[in-house]
Amino acid sequence: MPDDIEIKVVDASALDEYEVWVLLASLVMNAVVGFGVAFFQDTKQGHLGWVALMFVLIFLICGGSAVHMSFSLVKAVRSLRSVPQAA
Repeated sequence: MPDDIEIKVVDASALDEYEVWVLLASLVMNAVVGFGVAFFQDTKQGHLGWVALMFVLIFLICGGSAVHMSFSLVKAVRSLRSVPQAA
């Protein structure tokens, strides 16, 4: 039996926002790869490169927000400590 039990608790709404930013970054990265591959297969169509670049910028914003939320969650962690009662 452990001497004490520690549970780390985070705000559920902040965790939800973090998950949304990670989801958005993941979806936007799929668009980056798709338009990037299309551009490199046919470089004559320069507009595909610009579209891929715009999605890269959107990905950086979403990814940066996700990383920022991750650090915010780490700072906002509260620890609950419990000492089991002897029987």
